[in-house]
Amino acid sequence: MTWTYGLAQARSQLASAGLGAPVWVIQSNDDTPSGTAPATADLNAFFDDAGAYASLWELPASSETAKRDQLSQLHWSDAP
Repeated sequence: MTWTYGLAQARSQLASAGLGAPVWVIQSNDDTPSGTAPATADLNAFFDDAGAYASLWELPASSETAKRDQLSQLHWSDAP
């Protein structure tokens, strides 16, 4: 599953449920089942599509320096 596939699936389920309240989506930057970290490009594809107020499930631990350094490269947005 790609990072943007989950977003498309969530939007579809929200629409089919008829929910009209704002939903601010979150994304995980946990390692994949094969043990690889998400690429910056994959996470940015999610943030670019998700729009304002999207966030990560949790920030990386201080021992995860590569993931921590990746945060400054992500396409964060705090307002439309």
